[in-house]
Amino acid sequence: MKNISFLFLIALICSCNMEKPPSFLPYLIWPDEEKDSFRMFYSIGDNAATKIMATQAVSYSEDSVVTLEYLILREDTIPINKSQENWYPDNSMELMSNSFYEFDDATGFVEVKGIAQAETKWDLKSDFTFEFNYKFITDPGMSMTTHSTFNISKAEIDSIFDSKTDCMVLNSITNTNLRFTDDRKDTIITSSTIRIYKKNKGLVYFSNNNGVKSTAYQIVIL
Repeated sequence: MKNISFLFLIALICSCNMEKPPSFLPYLIWPDEEKDSFRMFYSIGDNAATKIMATQAVSYSEDSVVTLEYLILREDTIPINKSQENWYPDNSMELMSNSFYEFDDATGFVEVKGIAQAETKWDLKSDFTFEFNYKFITDPGMSMTTHSTFNISKAEIDSIFDSKTDCMVLNSITNTNLRFTDDRKDTIITSSTIRIYKKNKGLVYFSNNNGVKSTAYQIVIL
């Protein structure tokens, strides 16, 4: 009995000393003064669009799940992309939805919602993968599958700041497969993306390179 009690005590001490998973939320959530407002990103270099706008909506549930919803727009407020993520107390993340927009002559801009093809919840301890299918609305003969592998880490960055700054970095590689039911040729595009989040500030930089074109955007006030 003494041995059992001793082993139980050791297990209890070890469990109390276990480090909690590092929280990424302080890097993701924008400051209070920016809630319900547009965040403006300016292009670095010669990009087709000189400005990109973004909004972030934050909600909290009773079980401590934090939901982040993003809307990305062109500077003329034309929507580009929308996504929703759930972040859990154990620092796992679930991609709830992902959409892009296309223009329809009859109804204006319509949302094309992705259909998840695999697991969309990950504990972020290693690389994680999302795969979504999209069916174009204005072009019924066209569909798209995106397969993305992500890696998330923390880093001290000084390349876009005046000094070393505590940041979270999200790297991703995406294979986009465009498929057609007519005589158009199926196409696969591979692109890499970098997103940098400053602690207590949120997203401050993002870039994309598809092998043909490279774009980068940075918030005005870092």
